[in-house]
Amino acid sequence: MTPITFGTQQRPLFGLYHPPAAAGRGVGVVLCNSFGQEAMRAHRAVRQLALELTRARLHVLRFDLYGCGDSGGEGFEGHTEEWMENLHAASDELKDTAGVSKVAWVGLRWGATVALRASVGRKDLDALVLWDPVVNGAAYLAELRRMHLDFLQNDMGAGFRPGPRGRYEEVAGFPLGDRLVADLEAHRLEAITSAGGARASALFSADGPDLDATRAALRPLYGAALRVRSVPTAVRWNTEEAVTAALVPADLIAAVAEEVTGGGTRGAVSPS
Repeated sequence: MTPITFGTQQRPLFGLYHPPAAAGRGVGVVLCNSFGQEAMRAHRAVRQLALELTRARLHVLRFDLYGCGDSGGEGFEGHTEEWMENLHAASDELKDTAGVSKVAWVGLRWGATVALRASVGRKDLDALVLWDPVVNGAAYLAELRRMHLDFLQNDMGAGFRPGPRGRYEEVAGFPLGDRLVADLEAHRLEAITSAGGARASALFSADGPDLDATRAALRPLYGAALRVRSVPTAVRWNTEEAVTAALVPADLIAAVAEEVTGGGTRGAVSPS
């Protein structure tokens, strides 16, 4: 594992490059995490996914979006269009670092939205894997706000209500800028009319209506090259306990890795 910085001097990005465990294939994988509390909760699972993919002889780069983690910027500065540019920059960095000609993307939660939107026109994109993608942005934002209120009421009492917001909205210890809030409120998966990548997959941590909604939204874009499924797991990545727990959803991580590599029935990742 090698720490790298890329991007621009004004807007630096931080990433970790994982070389393949054996002679590498001609494809690199970029892992696009979510933001805020979810990025923290997913950290261990994303790291284990990177290691799983290196065992499949893939070059892997995981990185922090601008305004998140160890990348530059204030938290409230991050927004979807900026993060799409970050994903493109990360992909180009991995191609230069590893000498690969194609990339596959794994996007988690809002990172899946970033990846799906950024995929349009990307000619070297072999595969797109969406992990627990956000189907309805307004519902997702409401979920984040409920989580924030639960945090506050657990500490301050059930009757506590937050005061007026200041320069930005805070959600579970992380700031959301107005532009990101607008991105979230406007997002509807079914409204996306174009996407890239030779094939696409969407995996969910639990059964529910989001599977059918995702299938209906993406089938017109990918046809038979789309696979949507759930991998219910006893170990949930999106919990407060996941930050300190040693266990990760190994079955779900293996399923995500399988989708990156082609899942057997759809063949292996295409060589360079």
